[in-house]
Amino acid sequence: MDSINNDVYFNSHNNSLNLSESLNLFESFHSHEDIPWMFNMGSKFLSIKTGVQETSLWENHVGDYNSYYGYNQPTYVQFYLNPEPHLDKVFDNFAYRADVIDQNNKYLAGRTFSTVEVWNEYQYGSMALSTPSAAFRNKKFRTWSFAFPRHRGSLNRIRNPWVQMKLNFNNHGNHKLYFHDMIITYNK
Repeated sequence: MDSINNDVYFNSHNNSLNLSESLNLFESFHSHEDIPWMFNMGSKFLSIKTGVQETSLWENHVGDYNSYYGYNQPTYVQFYLNPEPHLDKVFDNFAYRADVIDQNNKYLAGRTFSTVEVWNEYQYGSMALSTPSAAFRNKKFRTWSFAFPRHRGSLNRIRNPWVQMKLNFNNHGNHKLYFHDMIITYNK
C-alpha cells in the first residue's frame, strides 16, 4: 500500500497491478519483477527487489523516468478498441494528442510515439510513427493523425469488431510522455 499516493499494488512474480484508491479504479500494470514487498517509511514509498545474487532496497517515484530498479523499461500505451462492439468494421485512421516534455519541462515539438502495433485474433500490423518527414512534424492543433497499419505483408485492412492497439515510445532521454486522448475512425 502506497499511502502517500493512495495506491495499492498487487504484486506477482512478473508484474504489479496498481489500484488507485483516489480514482477508485485499476490504473495500470507495472513491470515490477521479483518485488515481494512494497511499503511506506515516513514520506517515502519503498520496495524490496530480490535477485539471484542479491536483495536490494529501492525508493519508488524518484530518479529517471522509465527506469525501474536500475533498468530502462519500454514505454507504451496498450488498449482495446471496441466501438459499437456488435458490428464488424474496417479500422481506417486514428488521431491522438500526446506531448513529450524534457527534464527542464520544455515541450519537445516533433516528438511522439515511435511505432504502433494493432492486432486481433487473425491479423497483425505495425508501422513507424516517428519519421523525419515534414508531414509528421506538422501537427495542426497538436494532434497526430495516422492511417491504421495494414495486415502484415498484404494490402488487407484491419477488420474485426475489435482490435488491440499498442503505441510504443522510445524514451532514451528521461522524458515525460503525456497521452491525452485518441479518436478512431472506421467503416461499418
